[in-house]
Amino acid sequence: MIQKLLTAIAFSVLGLPAAVFYQQDFESSNSIPSGFSGAGSIETTGGLSAFGFGSRHLFNGGASTTQLALTNLAPHTSITLTFNLAIWDSADSATDLFSVMADNITLFNGPIGNYSAAGPETFTTAPFAADAPNYGQNPSFRDSARAVSFTFSHSASSLTLSWRFPNTQGAPDEAFGIDNIVVSDNNTAPNNGEVPEPATIALTGMALAALTFRKRR
Repeated sequence: MIQKLLTAIAFSVLGLPAAVFYQQDFESSNSIPSGFSGAGSIETTGGLSAFGFGSRHLFNGGASTTQLALTNLAPHTSITLTFNLAIWDSADSATDLFSVMADNITLFNGPIGNYSAAGPETFTTAPFAADAPNYGQNPSFRDSARAVSFTFSHSASSLTLSWRFPNTQGAPDEAFGIDNIVVSDNNTAPNNGEVPEPATIALTGMALAALTFRKRR
Protein backbone atom coordinates (compact mmCIF):
# COMPACT_ATOMS: atom_id res chain seq x y z
CA MET A 1 0.00 0.00 0.00
CA ILE A 2 2.83 2.42 0.91
CA GLN A 3 4.68 1.64 -2.32
CA LYS A 4 1.53 2.32 -4.37
CA LEU A 5 1.04 5.63 -2.57
CA LEU A 6 4.65 6.70 -3.16
CA THR A 7 4.36 5.76 -6.84
CA ALA A 8 1.20 7.82 -7.17
CA ILE A 9 2.89 10.82 -5.54
CA ALA A 10 5.92 10.60 -7.80
CA PHE A 11 3.96 10.34 -11.02
CA SER A 12 1.39 13.01 -10.10
CA VAL A 13 4.17 15.47 -9.24
CA LEU A 14 6.08 14.66 -12.41
CA GLY A 15 2.98 15.43 -14.46
CA LEU A 16 2.74 12.11 -16.33
CA PRO A 17 1.12 11.32 -18.67
CA ALA A 18 0.55 14.21 -21.10
CA ALA A 19 -2.29 16.54 -20.15
CA VAL A 20 -5.17 18.00 -22.11
CA PHE A 21 -4.42 21.68 -22.72
CA TYR A 22 -7.76 22.75 -24.20
CA GLN A 23 -11.34 21.55 -23.96
CA GLN A 24 -14.68 23.15 -24.77
CA ASP A 25 -18.26 21.87 -24.49
CA PHE A 26 -20.06 25.23 -25.08
CA GLU A 27 -22.25 24.72 -22.01
CA SER A 28 -21.12 27.67 -19.87
CA SER A 29 -22.39 30.58 -21.97
CA ASN A 30 -24.51 31.58 -24.96
CA SER A 31 -21.55 33.60 -26.23
CA ILE A 32 -18.84 32.30 -28.54
CA PRO A 33 -15.88 31.26 -26.32
CA SER A 34 -12.58 33.10 -26.40
CA GLY A 35 -10.21 31.86 -29.11
CA PHE A 36 -12.93 31.21 -31.68
CA SER A 37 -13.40 33.37 -34.74
CA GLY A 38 -15.24 33.24 -38.05
CA ALA A 39 -18.67 31.72 -38.53
CA GLY A 40 -20.78 30.12 -35.85
CA SER A 41 -23.35 30.56 -33.12
CA ILE A 42 -24.26 28.66 -29.97
CA GLU A 43 -27.36 26.56 -30.67
CA THR A 44 -29.24 23.66 -29.09
CA THR A 45 -28.20 20.12 -29.97
CA GLY A 46 -31.77 18.82 -29.83
CA GLY A 47 -31.97 15.04 -29.86
CA LEU A 48 -28.21 14.67 -30.23
CA SER A 49 -27.90 15.21 -26.48
CA ALA A 50 -28.78 11.51 -26.17
CA PHE A 51 -25.59 10.60 -28.07
CA GLY A 52 -22.89 12.32 -26.03
CA PHE A 53 -23.48 15.93 -27.07
CA GLY A 54 -24.28 18.47 -24.41
CA SER A 55 -27.38 20.63 -24.60
CA ARG A 56 -25.55 23.22 -26.75
CA HIS A 57 -22.90 23.22 -29.46
CA LEU A 58 -21.21 25.54 -31.97
CA PHE A 59 -23.44 25.62 -35.06
CA ASN A 60 -22.26 26.77 -38.51
CA GLY A 61 -25.03 27.20 -41.08
CA GLY A 62 -22.95 28.63 -43.93
CA ALA A 63 -19.86 28.19 -46.08
CA SER A 64 -17.53 30.35 -43.98
CA THR A 65 -14.84 28.86 -41.76
CA THR A 66 -15.05 28.32 -38.00
CA GLN A 67 -11.61 28.76 -36.40
CA LEU A 68 -10.03 28.14 -33.02
CA ALA A 69 -6.65 29.74 -32.24
CA LEU A 70 -4.53 28.31 -29.40
CA THR A 71 -1.28 29.84 -28.15
CA ASN A 72 1.49 29.25 -25.59
CA LEU A 73 1.66 25.53 -26.19
CA ALA A 74 4.36 23.67 -24.27
CA PRO A 75 7.10 21.89 -26.28
CA HIS A 76 5.64 18.88 -28.06
CA THR A 77 5.91 16.85 -31.27
CA SER A 78 2.33 15.73 -31.84
CA ILE A 79 -1.26 16.85 -31.21
CA THR A 80 -4.47 14.88 -30.76
CA LEU A 81 -7.78 16.58 -31.61
CA THR A 82 -11.12 14.99 -30.77
CA PHE A 83 -14.62 16.39 -31.14
CA ASN A 84 -18.22 15.45 -31.84
CA LEU A 85 -19.45 16.40 -35.30
CA ALA A 86 -23.11 16.97 -36.18
CA ILE A 87 -24.20 17.00 -39.82
CA TRP A 88 -27.54 18.74 -39.93
CA ASP A 89 -30.17 18.17 -42.61
CA SER A 90 -29.72 17.17 -46.26
CA ALA A 91 -25.97 16.86 -46.82
CA ASP A 92 -25.78 15.27 -50.25
CA SER A 93 -22.94 12.80 -49.85
CA ALA A 94 -20.57 12.82 -52.84
CA THR A 95 -21.26 16.44 -53.79
CA ASP A 96 -20.86 17.87 -50.27
CA LEU A 97 -17.32 18.16 -48.93
CA PHE A 98 -16.27 18.90 -45.37
CA SER A 99 -12.78 19.92 -44.24
CA VAL A 100 -10.84 20.02 -40.98
CA MET A 101 -7.48 21.83 -40.92
CA ALA A 102 -4.71 22.29 -38.37
CA ASP A 103 -2.57 25.24 -39.47
CA ASN A 104 -1.64 24.15 -43.02
CA ILE A 105 -2.21 20.44 -42.31
CA THR A 106 -5.30 18.85 -43.88
CA LEU A 107 -6.76 16.46 -41.31
CA PHE A 108 -9.85 15.67 -43.37
CA ASN A 109 -11.24 16.82 -46.70
CA GLY A 110 -13.89 14.54 -48.07
CA PRO A 111 -17.57 13.85 -48.69
CA ILE A 112 -20.18 13.79 -45.97
CA GLY A 113 -23.79 12.81 -46.35
CA ASN A 114 -26.98 11.93 -44.55
CA TYR A 115 -29.54 12.56 -47.28
CA SER A 116 -29.00 9.00 -48.48
CA ALA A 117 -28.56 6.17 -46.01
CA ALA A 118 -25.68 4.87 -48.16
CA GLY A 119 -23.76 8.14 -48.44
CA PRO A 120 -20.04 7.64 -49.22
CA GLU A 121 -18.65 9.35 -46.11
CA THR A 122 -14.94 8.77 -45.68
CA PHE A 123 -14.61 9.38 -41.93
CA THR A 124 -13.13 6.34 -40.25
CA THR A 125 -15.73 6.38 -37.48
CA ALA A 126 -19.30 5.40 -38.27
CA PRO A 127 -22.16 7.74 -37.34
CA PHE A 128 -23.57 7.05 -33.89
CA ALA A 129 -26.77 8.95 -34.68
CA ALA A 130 -27.19 7.85 -38.25
CA ASP A 131 -29.34 9.11 -41.12
CA ALA A 132 -32.72 8.95 -39.37
CA PRO A 133 -34.67 10.18 -37.53
CA ASN A 134 -34.51 13.94 -37.37
CA TYR A 135 -32.71 15.24 -34.26
CA GLY A 136 -33.29 18.98 -34.59
CA GLN A 137 -32.76 22.10 -36.73
CA ASN A 138 -34.86 21.64 -39.93
CA PRO A 139 -37.55 19.02 -39.14
CA SER A 140 -37.91 18.12 -42.83
CA PHE A 141 -34.54 16.34 -43.12
CA ARG A 142 -32.59 13.62 -41.37
CA ASP A 143 -29.42 14.28 -39.36
CA SER A 144 -26.31 12.38 -38.33
CA ALA A 145 -23.41 12.73 -35.91
CA ARG A 146 -20.14 11.04 -35.06
CA ALA A 147 -17.12 11.18 -32.79
CA VAL A 148 -13.97 12.26 -34.65
CA SER A 149 -10.30 11.99 -33.64
CA PHE A 150 -7.06 13.01 -35.37
CA THR A 151 -3.45 12.71 -34.22
CA PHE A 152 -0.85 14.60 -36.24
CA SER A 153 2.74 15.84 -36.06
CA HIS A 154 3.06 19.37 -34.72
CA SER A 155 5.72 21.28 -32.78
CA ALA A 156 4.87 25.01 -33.00
CA SER A 157 3.90 27.01 -29.91
CA SER A 158 0.60 28.05 -31.52
CA LEU A 159 -2.12 26.14 -33.37
CA THR A 160 -5.09 27.22 -35.48
CA LEU A 161 -7.84 24.68 -36.05
CA SER A 162 -10.52 25.23 -38.68
CA TRP A 163 -13.75 23.54 -39.72
CA ARG A 164 -15.52 24.29 -43.00
CA PHE A 165 -18.42 23.05 -45.17
CA PRO A 166 -17.48 25.09 -48.27
CA ASN A 167 -20.15 24.00 -50.76
CA THR A 168 -23.08 23.81 -48.37
CA GLN A 169 -26.47 25.01 -49.54
CA GLY A 170 -26.70 26.66 -46.14
CA ALA A 171 -29.09 26.39 -43.22
CA PRO A 172 -31.85 25.41 -42.90
CA ASP A 173 -31.05 23.00 -45.75
CA GLU A 174 -27.49 21.93 -44.77
CA ALA A 175 -25.23 22.76 -41.81
CA PHE A 176 -22.74 21.31 -39.35
CA GLY A 177 -21.95 21.69 -35.68
CA ILE A 178 -19.12 20.77 -33.32
CA ASP A 179 -19.09 19.91 -29.62
CA ASN A 180 -16.89 18.40 -26.88
CA ILE A 181 -13.60 19.63 -28.37
CA VAL A 182 -10.50 18.23 -26.66
CA VAL A 183 -6.94 19.12 -27.71
CA SER A 184 -3.93 17.41 -26.14
CA ASP A 185 -0.27 16.91 -26.94
CA ASN A 186 2.49 14.42 -26.13
CA ASN A 187 4.35 16.84 -23.83
CA THR A 188 5.36 15.13 -20.58
CA ALA A 189 6.93 18.14 -18.86
CA PRO A 190 5.21 19.14 -15.59
CA ASN A 191 3.18 22.32 -15.25
CA ASN A 192 3.00 22.96 -18.99
CA GLY A 193 6.78 23.12 -19.34
CA GLU A 194 7.40 25.33 -16.30
CA VAL A 195 10.15 24.52 -13.78
CA PRO A 196 8.68 22.94 -10.62
CA GLU A 197 8.80 24.82 -7.33
CA PRO A 198 11.65 23.74 -4.96
CA ALA A 199 9.18 22.07 -2.61
CA THR A 200 7.78 20.06 -5.53
CA ILE A 201 11.29 18.92 -6.51
CA ALA A 202 11.96 17.85 -2.94
CA LEU A 203 8.71 15.91 -2.70
CA THR A 204 9.45 14.12 -5.96
CA GLY A 205 12.96 13.21 -4.80
CA MET A 206 11.68 11.89 -1.47
CA ALA A 207 9.06 9.74 -3.19
CA LEU A 208 11.56 8.27 -5.67
CA ALA A 209 14.17 7.70 -2.95
CA ALA A 210 11.64 5.90 -0.78
CA LEU A 211 10.68 3.67 -3.68
CA THR A 212 14.33 2.79 -4.30
CA PHE A 213 14.91 2.03 -0.60
CA ARG A 214 11.91 -0.28 -0.43
CA LYS A 215 13.04 -2.17 -3.53
CA ARG A 216 16.54 -2.71 -2.03
CA ARG A 217 15.03 -4.08 1.18
